[in-house]
Amino acid sequence: MNLVGVVLDSDGDSVRVAVSPGGGCGSCSEKGACGLVLIQPVGGAGITDVVEADNPVGARPGDSVELELPAGTELGVSALVWGLPILGLVGGAVVAGALGHAALGLDQDLAVLCGALLGLVLAYGLLRLVDRRAAGHRRLRPRAIRLVQAQACATHARVDDD
Repeated sequence: MNLVGVVLDSDGDSVRVAVSPGGGCGSCSEKGACGLVLIQPVGGAGITDVVEADNPVGARPGDSVELELPAGTELGVSALVWGLPILGLVGGAVVAGALGHAALGLDQDLAVLCGALLGLVLAYGLLRLVDRRAAGHRRLRPRAIRLVQAQACATHARVDDD
């Protein structure tokens, strides 16, 4: 599954491309759950998102392009975004439940609740750190793979893999 968007500006080897929020149009059965979390929103809800992508096809402002994420990126990012907070929540609860009463003298239910919340907060902090470090890796960036014919709804179109 690839995205189609309109090039806003070009810097030679990279482009900024306007795509629909969440990666797809309203007719998509995935409703934005496709894992394209590398897209950074510009503005609020309903406003076009902007993706910075590699430009091996020489796209220029105004061109419609098809974007592709490197193989495995969607699955890996989705697993990280969903899995790390769950692990933090469960891990914090288990550790605090085992140690909370013995080490701190807390009620076990309170210790489990506090540990789960602390584990969740630590997981989100780690996720933000990973996000900042991953932002600089070119291998995780989408890339324009071809110029496409302008469509009536080019910024909201989806292209299925063949």
